[in-house]
Amino acid sequence: MKKNEKREWKRFYEMVTVIIIKPLPEDKRQINQFMTLNLSENGVFVICEEMEVLKIGETYEGILDVESKHYSIPFMVIRKTKIIDKDDIITESGYGLMFINPSIEMINEIKIFIQKKKAQKYE
Repeated sequence: MKKNEKREWKRFYEMVTVIIIKPLPEDKRQINQFMTLNLSENGVFVICEEMEVLKIGETYEGILDVESKHYSIPFMVIRKTKIIDKDDIITESGYGLMFINPSIEMINEIKIFIQKKKAQKYE
């Protein structure tokens, strides 16, 4: 993405909980709980230091928790990132997750949540 391009979905830096359910062999499941660094109407960036937990391009079932409302939704991993400072210290790492077919109710709830949090920050 070029520097002068604008994102279609603006990111908002706020923590919410995301749970990803990863299928394992023998009908087992691995449940991973993450906190977000930011979210938008299109997806979330979750914080995770271990970069082998999820795979880019894979789709996982999950749950997004927005103000105690739980939305079951599939997520697609669209990026993984490690940000390293000048002293080679990892300052931020995690995964970009895109919502797959989010409900109108969920999108509206995210919009309301973001508006409410923005208002609280400027009070």
